[in-house]
Amino acid sequence: MDLERLEGLIRDHGLEAHREAILATARPAILLRLGEAGQGMAGESRIGGIPDLPDSLPWPTDPRLGRNLTFLLQIDLAALPAFPGNPLPGEGMLYLSRMRTWTIRSSSSSTPGASPCGHGRRRPARRS
Repeated sequence: MDLERLEGLIRDHGLEAHREAILATARPAILLRLGEAGQGMAGESRIGGIPDLPDSLPWPTDPRLGRNLTFLLQIDLAALPAFPGNPLPGEGMLYLSRMRTWTIRSSSSSTPGASPCGHGRRRPARRS
């Protein structure tokens, strides 16, 4: 969003009293919009599914536990809009993963017979 549009929004929403604070905290950002559901084409940005990892990049793992990380998204950096101060390179793929947390709930004295439970998901098979 450019500064002129931001100034217009401040006026439109009656926020003139907060104008300086809003402008002082405004930063460039990239808006991600969801497209159609599905795996999409190789090399496209996507949320979820199976990443397009090159053969030279192994599936990320938690080094402490040796468990695979959960794939969150991949972003085609060449498809992002350019703006001054963008810290990202203009080409390549950005992959984001997270550690899967395991929750173990123990039974309490108020619920006799309750048993501990956990949850998790196995890593999806890599596409060739």
